[in-house]
Amino acid sequence: MSSKIKWKGEISDKFPIQQGVRQGGVLSTHLYKVYINNVLNELMKSRVGMKIGNIYTGTPTCADDIALLSDDIEELQIMLNTVLRNAKQDRVTIHPTKTNAVIINKGKTVRKNLQWNLGTTCITPTNQTKHLGIIRAEIKENNIIVEDRLAGHSTL
Repeated sequence: MSSKIKWKGEISDKFPIQQGVRQGGVLSTHLYKVYINNVLNELMKSRVGMKIGNIYTGTPTCADDIALLSDDIEELQIMLNTVLRNAKQDRVTIHPTKTNAVIINKGKTVRKNLQWNLGTTCITPTNQTKHLGIIRAEIKENNIIVEDRLAGHSTL
C-alpha cells in the first residue's frame, strides 16, 4: 500500500505505508476491530476483570476508547500487562497521558498508595476521568456531571 500527502496545494511523491491504518480510510475501522477484538477476547478468556454474575463486563469499549474494570488491584495490573503485550506485538501505541485510574469504593488511605504500570509509565489514581464523554469520578459523580453540563451550556 502507498500514499501521497497534499500540503499547500502540492502533492508529494508516492511512499510506501509500512504500518498503521489511514485515518478515515474505508478499511481502517474494520482492521482496528480485528486487532482490538483479539485483545478483548484474551482479557475475557483470562477471567480477570469485573463480572455481573457469570457475564464478563471487564472491558466496556467503543472504538478506541476502552475501560478496564476490576475490583482487584492485582487483576487490573494483569489487564494492563495483557493490553501492553498485545500493543507491543502489533506495534500499536497506547497514549500514556490518556490513561487514567479512578478508584471507587476504597478508603483514602488505600487510594493514596495505589499505582500501576503501563510499561515504563506509572499510573496513579485520579479523582475523575472521562470515558465516552461521561465523567467517571470516585465520589459524587452525579454532582460533577451536572456541574460539567451547566458549565458547557453557559459557554454557548
